Amino acid sequence: MYPAVIVTESGNIVVVKQYSDINDYEALARYISVIAGCSAAVVDTPLSAENARKAVVKKTISLCLSIGKALREAWSTGKDPVEEVRRILGGWKIFEGEVTKYNWRDEGGFLRGETYLKGTGEWRGHSFRTWIKNKHIMAWRDNKPIVMPPDLIIFFSDKGKPVTNAELGEGMKISVIAAKAPEIWRTPRGLELFGPRHFGLDYDYIPVEELVKES
Repeated sequence: MYPAVIVTESGNIVVVKQYSDINDYEALARYISVIAGCSAAVVDTPLSAENARKAVVKKTISLCLSIGKALREAWSTGKDPVEEVRRILGGWKIFEGEVTKYNWRDEGGFLRGETYLKGTGEWRGHSFRTWIKNKHIMAWRDNKPIVMPPDLIIFFSDKGKPVTNAELGEGMKISVIAAKAPEIWRTPRGLELFGPRHFGLDYDYIPVEELVKES
């Protein structure tokens, strides 16, 4: 991933010429972020076009553009933005409720914690929680797994706008979408790098489409 450049709003500009271990590099980048107020821009992993064609998950930028366009159109025309994103991703709306508790801490530059929701509407009487490491990594509905990594968990506000974990707070009304991760992340090597056991979660990976079907 080197050479890399790390820049903060406070004026730090750090060039990493080389590192001895990938974990050292991540620790350096996160430490610089922490001392600058938990925000830093990082540019790394220079690739030739030939290597990029082998390494990147294709069509992700096109997908992001499609989602952005759908959200803008939904907000301006009165369509349901949550449903539009669910449709584009081929995913599932798995919960709707209010945040009753949000525990988080800054640990080594990672936002770690859990969020708890109580159901509203058709989910009234049901519960939902996620385990967080920067992102929502795993989710349980009524204490049963409903999404496992690397599959996606996406929070939307009651105004139909995506909610990051830096913005999330108790009392917020939230809709939750789940979607399949790109297939490469569901391979044995992908699960080794980003499956439940990578995060210390004592589960064998079950695809979200199977968990949703069983629930």
